[in-house]
Order: sequence, then structure tokens, then C-alpha cells
Amino acid sequence: MNGRFGNGEGESEGTRENDCEKPNNDLKVSRRRFIKASATFGVAGSSYNLTDITDIVLKEDGEVIMYPVIYEYEIVSGESYKKHRIGIKLWGCNWKCKWCPTECCCGLKGVPPLGISIDKLTELLLTLDGDATTMFTISGGEPLLQKEEVPKLIESVKKRTNYSCGLATNGSLIEANFVEEANAVGLDTINISFYNLDDEWHKEYTGHSNQATINALKLVSDKFEGLTAVSLIPFSNVDTSTFNDMCEFLYRIKPDFAIKIYCPFYPDHEREECEKIRYKLDEIALQYFKRVDRSVYYTTQFKQIKYQIEEDERGYLNLVKIDEWEKRKEATTSWLKSS
Repeated sequence: MNGRFGNGEGESEGTRENDCEKPNNDLKVSRRRFIKASATFGVAGSSYNLTDITDIVLKEDGEVIMYPVIYEYEIVSGESYKKHRIGIKLWGCNWKCKWCPTECCCGLKGVPPLGISIDKLTELLLTLDGDATTMFTISGGEPLLQKEEVPKLIESVKKRTNYSCGLATNGSLIEANFVEEANAVGLDTINISFYNLDDEWHKEYTGHSNQATINALKLVSDKFEGLTAVSLIPFSNVDTSTFNDMCEFLYRIKPDFAIKIYCPFYPDHEREECEKIRYKLDEIALQYFKRVDRSVYYTTQFKQIKYQIEEDERGYLNLVKIDEWEKRKEATTSWLKSS
């Protein structure tokens, strides 16, 4: 981002016209804060947790630290609960997973984060023209490293839009008081990732025990008023018997969990094999749960746009489209049709 923020030392008092022809200062940002955050995190690198260096970048009340990108997804055709989705990724994680989707699949490894006020971020989200079909998701990293700010962001978005709001988390930092706050601000969905029942495997893979996540699943299933979803990430060492045990374990906690199954990255030449595994695991999950997201088989057209948050020469924040791709496929794969 160097070069885009100039060397200014603060905010000017100028105004600009928004789409409603009203003066708007909401997207004005301090160049000094951008430069300081980028430089600090650039030096700190990925070896620091957010909790270690929040004070260094002068994180202010009502501000989040995030990757400087916003994702917009549109399911053009096929079955899906929400066809329009907007997502952000808060920076920092308390786990050190061997395979991190944020770094490996989202291209964010080494990207310096930025500090942005919740009001400014909400203004940027409003430029994407969402409606009642929109799901806004906060993920990471681990978003609950910023536990005080997450409910404030949800509340801001809820007050100014009719979006549904979701939170994707590893669950390890969920506490009872956070669940109360999430209920109070109207969070619609908490999605907790559950990797493995085997605690030793979990420690080896993430650096942490799975017990905190299990405790969170029990707490949320008992206290959260919205939908609780569980993302299962079956790695190559998870056979059908082990996966069945995971589903049975989750069913005993709460029979009406919503289940989402993710396969980790596979090379293109192994994609059909991956789809076969995913289909088999979906069938196992359906033996226990009524709500299993199978949109991967029925969504025939999917569009993603990636925006970068940039500051213009006047010091205003804008979204700049940096990537767009569209995927089309048959409703089901050929192997599934013939099976």
C-alpha cells in the first residue's frame, strides 16, 4: 500500500458529495494512521498475534484492524440460503494452523492490515448495494481477538441495512458474555470450525487443544438465539468412520446444528476424487442433521469480486475492484450423474 497514502499528518475538514447528494465526511481517514499501521505490522510480520501489538498501532475505540479487502459473492443460479454475500476478514489469529485458508487460498499472506473505524467500514459496505438477500460475514484470522469491536460492527451494519450478519470463528475465544452481546445486537449466525475429535491431532495441527472449541459449541448451542453452524474440514487423514464419529459427537451436543463441509485444497487432477469424498461425507452428515449445505452440487453459476480499500489523493476511502471471476458448471458432476 505504500505510495497511496501520501505523507499527510491528519484529516482535512473538506467534504464530498455522496450518491444522495449530501455532504459526507464519514470516509475520511487519517493518513498518519494508515502509514503507522502498515509500517508497524509490516515490521511485526505474522509472528505476532493481534493482542501483542494492538497498542502499538494506537487502535482506537470503535475501530477494527482488518485485511484491506472486501469480498462480494453472488450465486447467480442454484440453491442457496443467501444468494448475495459480502465478507471481510479481521486481522490476526490465536492459532498457527499448518494449512491456513486465509493465507493459502485468499492470497493474503504478508498483506499488511489497516485500522478503520466501524462507521467508515459500514459506509464502504453500503456502496455494494446489498438488500434483504445479503449475508454479511465477519471472519479472519480469528475475529474474536477483537471481541469488543465485533458486536459494535454488527450493530452498525444492522442499524443501517437489512442484511443478515454472520460470524465465522474457531470458537476458542467465545465466552458467555460475548454470546449475550451477540444476541443483543441481533447476530444471525455463528459458524464454528471443528477440525477433529482427536485432541492430539488438533494440537499438532493448530498448536492448541480442541477443548475450547468443544466448550464453545456447547455454550453457543445452549445460549445463542440465532443459527449455530459448524464447518467441518475433513483432511486426508479423516476416514468415513472418523467423520461419522465427529457427526455423532456433534449430534449429541445439538441435533439441529447446520453443517457445512469444506474440503481442503486439492490439485486440479485430484478434484474429482475430492468431490467424491465430499459427497460421501455429506451423505454421512445427512444421517444426523437435517441442515447440510450441499450447494456445491447445485450451484451452477458463482461470481466473486474482490475489492481493495484504498485512499485517494484527498484522503477519502474507496473500494477499488482488483479481481473478478465467475464460475460455471453443470448442476452435478458427471461422476455423480452416473453413480
